Amino acid sequence: WLSSFKAWSLIATGQPELGESYIRSAEAALGPDASPLNRGRVLSLRCPLAEPTEKMQIARKALDLMGDADPLSRSNTLFMLGDAQDALGDVVGAVETFREAYQVGQQHGSDIMAAVALGHLAVSLNEQGKRREDVAVCQQGIAQYVDARGKPLPIAGLLHVVLGKLAYEADDLEQAHCSIKTALELGKLSAVMVAVIYATETLAQVQYALGDKAQALTTIQE
Repeated sequence: WLSSFKAWSLIATGQPELGESYIRSAEAALGPDASPLNRGRVLSLRCPLAEPTEKMQIARKALDLMGDADPLSRSNTLFMLGDAQDALGDVVGAVETFREAYQVGQQHGSDIMAAVALGHLAVSLNEQGKRREDVAVCQQGIAQYVDARGKPLPIAGLLHVVLGKLAYEADDLEQAHCSIKTALELGKLSAVMVAVIYATETLAQVQYALGDKAQALTTIQE
């Protein structure tokens, strides 16, 4: 378990090669009599390192092995399946899978996986052109993932990115800039690279739209 969690943490923070060494440790620790649940859990670690087609195959096999016995691992693996579907152009399938990943995570108290799945659901809804539903999903998650003082949690970073993107597309540049700056701060706190990259890309678009071409170029280079 320690090797598995270490592997996920390293991969999520942009250190895949080091993460793979911990995947190998987890695989070596399984043993020949490992249960289908544990084999599925460890197999799912390979998802982030695979190309989309292989990722989809690995995720489905891991889901079959683990069944419903471990909601946290199931939510995580569903998220990886949705990511592969989205990369392969199956946006409709990705939306359904991200919804399920969110529901499983939400039902079993896994706020991190639920928030990650909700953020990617928002990205996929925007790809489908479902703007009204997308805004509602973002606002729901942003209201949900706050601390005791009402300040946004780092896991809500991707939701702020999508809300900023939607504001940019609606030409509400002031709101877009505000949302993206928040997203970038949260992304850096969480160290989840996908949120940082999405936020930085969108910030460059907003800066260019506001007429600050030099700063936009600097942000693109960053």
